[in-house]
Amino acid sequence: MTRRRVIWGILLLAALLRLPGLWTDFWLDEIWSWTLVWDLKLQSRIGGVWDIFTQIHQDNNNYVNTLFLYLCGPSAALAVYRIPAFLAGMATVWLGGWLVVRWTQGRELSEPTALLVGMGLLATSQVEVVYSSEARGYALAGCAALATQWCLGALLKSGQWRIAVAYALIASAGFLSHLSFLPVFLAHVVWSLAAIIWRRHTAGSWKLLLVKLTIAFGIPALLVGWLWLVDLSQAKVGGGPELQPWLVACDTFSMPWGASLPEWCSLPCALLMVGLLITGLWSLRRAANLEIVSLASLTIIAPAVLFGLAPDGLVYPRHFLVSLSLLIPIAGVGIAHWLAAERNLIRLAGMVAVGVWCLGNGSELVRFYEAGRGQYQTALDHITAGSSGRLTAVGGDFDFRNSMVMTFYQARSKKYQSLRYLPQQAWNQYRPDWIIAHDQTRDSQFPKEIQALGLTYTLDGTFPYAGPVGWHWATYKLTTP
Repeated sequence: MTRRRVIWGILLLAALLRLPGLWTDFWLDEIWSWTLVWDLKLQSRIGGVWDIFTQIHQDNNNYVNTLFLYLCGPSAALAVYRIPAFLAGMATVWLGGWLVVRWTQGRELSEPTALLVGMGLLATSQVEVVYSSEARGYALAGCAALATQWCLGALLKSGQWRIAVAYALIASAGFLSHLSFLPVFLAHVVWSLAAIIWRRHTAGSWKLLLVKLTIAFGIPALLVGWLWLVDLSQAKVGGGPELQPWLVACDTFSMPWGASLPEWCSLPCALLMVGLLITGLWSLRRAANLEIVSLASLTIIAPAVLFGLAPDGLVYPRHFLVSLSLLIPIAGVGIAHWLAAERNLIRLAGMVAVGVWCLGNGSELVRFYEAGRGQYQTALDHITAGSSGRLTAVGGDFDFRNSMVMTFYQARSKKYQSLRYLPQQAWNQYRPDWIIAHDQTRDSQFPKEIQALGLTYTLDGTFPYAGPVGWHWATYKLTTP
């Protein structure tokens, strides 16, 4: 295969896998981001662009994404809001291939094979597909992680001023996209110091290189400092279930194989990922300018930073997605080395890894195309069709989540105007005609009936989701007067 055919073939595959996700329903975090700048009357909540950085004070505010939601207006198609993530996801696939080419330098892998390895896994990983078709900042920050990795390697090699400035601008965009870019940034600082201390760079005088690195790292650092002063120090953090660190680690390393795999698959897939990363990192030990220092230290820095800075232990596998965008191509190098090994057992392990990757991500992608991030509009259509046409009171098992999703679609569609969300504290005065229950487990089982205030509500419809984001909805209709 020629280089051009590999690149365009994988980019086409990546686009085809991501496009269906653009038209799925918005889920809670996307809706939450939208409501930071628009209210339910489709009026602006802020006075202008500047307020996005200085007035919102909410950890769900991914600045670049919020800015795009604001500039598009309150009534744009959902797919339009997701365009930046889609483009960033495509760029991530392309960058991943060229990073592997640089890491292997034609010694271990030919250039077409290196492109196939680097681009192929990023193109087909379900978690990459999901987050690069979602109106959030993860895909943008992940793209910035790969782009800055490339820029810093080029800077340590050539020492060009323009590359230092490019790194500074891209890293700044990474922080403005999502703050989980921080571990990548810190790993780059460690890499640069190691390259200077051990004289493993070809950029000329170390003193002049230090000045260029100060520009590259200083501008993003100043930006983060300013953001802390005007916003981050006052930001409120949304709640959520607290997970054990070992469980987060297991789910994080298994996530590239299929973001919502059954629980019994999680540990074996995580161990397989760790084995591939070790193999890939070992093969990168001869990469120029001690680049392995950045990639190896990232596996230590990312959990230390995210668990250290997160309030109340609210760390989830998705927070490691930006770092994983760099690690997934390394796993691809590991697979390539296993497949090329002389020992039959290692080659068999490589074939197993390929099979698990295809089976896990393939099955999860099918589920994603079928159910998306949830079928909220279909559920509301079901409630509307099953109501008398008069004002219909709808309750829920979790007021914040269910009401935000329901009222978002009400604000954007006239067909749901007969519905009113009834918070639980009002049930003593007014009984809901319907109750919505939600569940985030993979294979949810909703009871056939639920009781509320002595009334019986019967299961009338279930509306699944595929994960890793969103949830199942079940609708219960009042069956006792």
